[in-house]
Amino acid sequence: MSLYQLQKLIYHVKRDPFHRERYRQDPAAFIKDYELNEEESSAAVSVDVRKLYALGVHSLLLRPFTPVTQSLQRGLRQGSGRIGVKRCPSFLPAARAMLPA
Repeated sequence: MSLYQLQKLIYHVKRDPFHRERYRQDPAAFIKDYELNEEESSAAVSVDVRKLYALGVHSLLLRPFTPVTQSLQRGLRQGSGRIGVKRCPSFLPAARAMLPA
């Protein structure tokens, strides 16, 4: 397992606009620059947050990829004003979906 490489990949996608754009254009090609096993590669390409967390990726690195954060970001982009649970109807289902089975 190459947890360092996996977290490095996520960090680069989060922090560097150049890396982020390369990842968005072709995730499968982008991850080849990192030493990942097949399980890690699959989770990184599909952005499987549960799997990435189970593999040991720190939760703060995963936060931008979670449904709750994505829903909040969509609300901000749409200019819906104050963002919170009342303005984000997908908050509870998304939060429940992240709980272990």
